[in-house]
Amino acid sequence: MHILLSNIYVHPIGINNLVKHKQCVFIDNIYTFLFLFIVALTACVVLFGFTSWHFWLVSRAETTIEFHMNSTERKRLKEKNEIDINKIV
Repeated sequence: MHILLSNIYVHPIGINNLVKHKQCVFIDNIYTFLFLFIVALTACVVLFGFTSWHFWLVSRAETTIEFHMNSTERKRLKEKNEIDINKIV
């Protein structure tokens, strides 16, 4: 609202142009809100994914490095048709 009033003060315009100007500002606000909503939603989805991934790793008592080492080992053993037994010491 303050920006709208400052624009009117700096740029004196007729009453018809003022109505168009208010509509333009309203539409700009909608697009700004929509953009911020999409950015926030994307951040929430990414953070939820990372949190879920780490909870899954914690439930298996693995670190990220161990997960990648074990997955590589499972792939290698699967190609040889052997069974992967992950022993936790």
